[in-house]
Amino acid sequence: MAPAQDSGSSLVLSQIQHVFISYPLQLIFGFILFRLAWNKFQRHLVGIPGPAVAAYTKFWRLYDVWKGEAHLTAIAIHRKYGPVVRIAPNHVSVADPSFIPVIYNIKENYTKSAFYPIQCISWKKQPAMNLFSTRDPNFHRSEKRKVGAAYSLPNLLESEAAVDSCIELFMSRLDEYARDQKPIDLGAWLQYFAFDVVGEVTFSSKLGFLEQGTDVDGMMKAIEGMLAYASLCGQVPEYHKFLLGNPLFAMLMPAMETWNQVLMFTLKAINGRATIKRDGELINADSEGRDMLSRWAYVKSSDPLKMNTRDIVVHLSTNVFAGGTSLS
Repeated sequence: MAPAQDSGSSLVLSQIQHVFISYPLQLIFGFILFRLAWNKFQRHLVGIPGPAVAAYTKFWRLYDVWKGEAHLTAIAIHRKYGPVVRIAPNHVSVADPSFIPVIYNIKENYTKSAFYPIQCISWKKQPAMNLFSTRDPNFHRSEKRKVGAAYSLPNLLESEAAVDSCIELFMSRLDEYARDQKPIDLGAWLQYFAFDVVGEVTFSSKLGFLEQGTDVDGMMKAIEGMLAYASLCGQVPEYHKFLLGNPLFAMLMPAMETWNQVLMFTLKAINGRATIKRDGELINADSEGRDMLSRWAYVKSSDPLKMNTRDIVVHLSTNVFAGGTSLS
């Protein structure tokens, strides 16, 4: 019986190979149709209204973002379909405030999508997640315990005088343009203001945007490019591993701290206040400082197990990036 079974298995395998060799295009086309149908008729999602094409493929959403019209489209489709709209096979847009406590509840039933991790930096050629980019609730809680106190209202109020100085400088620069009757790009200047406020809160130093009246070190342009990649690739995050998330990219490129403008800018600001030794260790922490760099460097010097250099660099660069995107 064994030889007969082997013969039958060989025959089936031969027939399958024949199908793949003879009808490759038909098989590919059939798989695509199957996948599209699978996307469309997923349980619990098939009944949610939305643009017809969106339920079949993510590329509808990708194209909408590429056109730069996603914000307008969101308003239009919610007016047409209601407060809950399906905008991709596994993507639902919610425009009902009553859902806020449902989605953002303390039980953490809804974790972040794969849109977020693609925006993390790397440190010493290793991905370095932050509070924004991580999808892991446990990691988020752990990191928040390290740095959360620095963002508390009492601690932020200690920087109020520094923020007031940014406001005064901002208004004085606007007065200069008003006296000379020169037009300005108010959006750009508001971003300059945001950067300098972040500099004061984070490093106890303005970052030079208001004083120079320009995009210092090309930071704004660099962040614009990062956001463009994140906004597009974020719609199809599974492709990130073939693009900037490709392991070969990290192997072939220099370490991110030598070319990423946000990380380089952060390290430059740190070097103005502290010293980073060759092995990456942060020294010369200021225990009396009220800015975030001083607070976190002091924690590290007091208890290296609680916070390390990687933690400090990651969280400081997150602040810088947030300052650049707050008005983008």
